[in-house]
Amino acid sequence: MASLKEMRNRIKSVQSTQKITKALQMVAAAKLRRAQQAAQNARPYAERMASVIANLAAGVSGDGAPKLLVGTGQDVKQLIIVATSDRGLAGGFNSSIVRMARDRISTLIAEGKDVKIITLGKKARDQLKRLYGDRFVESFDVGASPSLAVAEAVGQKVAAMFEAGEVDVVSLAYSKFKSVVTQTPTFQQMIPAQVSGSGVVDLQGASYEYEPDAEAILETLLPRNLNVQVLSAMLENQAGFFAAQMTAMDNATRAAGDMIADLNLPRFLAPGDRPVATLELHNVEGAAGGYTAETSSSGGVQMVFRKVFQLILGQRIAERIPFLAPTVSGIGKVGFKVSGPGGFATAKEYPIQTRLGWSPITRTYTELQQPGEAYTPPAQLLAGLAAGDVSMNVSYSPFRGFDPGPIAMSLSRYPYGCTEQV
Repeated sequence: MASLKEMRNRIKSVQSTQKITKALQMVAAAKLRRAQQAAQNARPYAERMASVIANLAAGVSGDGAPKLLVGTGQDVKQLIIVATSDRGLAGGFNSSIVRMARDRISTLIAEGKDVKIITLGKKARDQLKRLYGDRFVESFDVGASPSLAVAEAVGQKVAAMFEAGEVDVVSLAYSKFKSVVTQTPTFQQMIPAQVSGSGVVDLQGASYEYEPDAEAILETLLPRNLNVQVLSAMLENQAGFFAAQMTAMDNATRAAGDMIADLNLPRFLAPGDRPVATLELHNVEGAAGGYTAETSSSGGVQMVFRKVFQLILGQRIAERIPFLAPTVSGIGKVGFKVSGPGGFATAKEYPIQTRLGWSPITRTYTELQQPGEAYTPPAQLLAGLAAGDVSMNVSYSPFRGFDPGPIAMSLSRYPYGCTEQV
């Protein structure tokens, strides 16, 4: 159980965290208005360009249709553009986009497609490059704010890959901003161009002639439309990011001020241990009432606990929770969640390693062998030892009870033959 001094220090730490999260919340709120306005201002332009392309595409068919409009007729080579932000501290904003993209990529790979990836934003690059490093084409940073220069660089790269025959279908993953509390991860097909019938303008029987012809206009508009789609996605992402960050920092500020909840665990476990964890709850400024604490575990760790604590303002408790360590070495996880009055909820998860102690273990096994007989180490010789931490020395001697192995190792270490050197 933590001492009074430790709890006071922890309260001060929480209060400092509150100041940081509150400041981030206020900054995000101030930037959200400008970002939301920029995203909303860009929508009419993108929608109008889509309408113009839809009208032109309605009168174009056959071999004269631009490739960016109709595609290659195949879908084997897929390019996925994943757009996120460069920064975090926004709850699940970035991870929801990456998760959606990862599911799509996995599905396409399972179908036998040749998938390539371009990322727009550091968070997408960091999360996806670990999984699909061999499929990466290029990564672009968003920067302080979305810019047409970055959008054009992405659009030019996509157009160049399509012209070179490296891709058949291009899709863009981003988060569409709907409101402060709602941002929807969205997939949008860029090539072949998606022509929606709802975007076609009713000409009311009028007939238009284009100079140059519709195909030539589309050849100019379609590459620009790639840039517009990328820029719109960046602007939508920026508005969604600040909205998610404002909400996340508000939740963090309130959670930090209401209750201190922590689970103290051993530094590591030994196979078969029966250790004890300590759950600490301190109602600093939260409402009085029942707080439900529940643990979870995985990776061989067995911790089952659920209890309701009645806490008044300022009360703190420490609950000892016995649990079981795995029987083999490895890394498991232990987590807990606490919920209480006023919508309070917090959850944490910790990795914990199961390993053998630091002291070395030496095992000696002697076996009589006949000439020409093969030797296989018995299973009990390696039982309970951690993989990667074992070295084995096999030696032969014509004299029973005489083991030349240690002497050979000493001679290898001290080439002059003295085994008593310091």
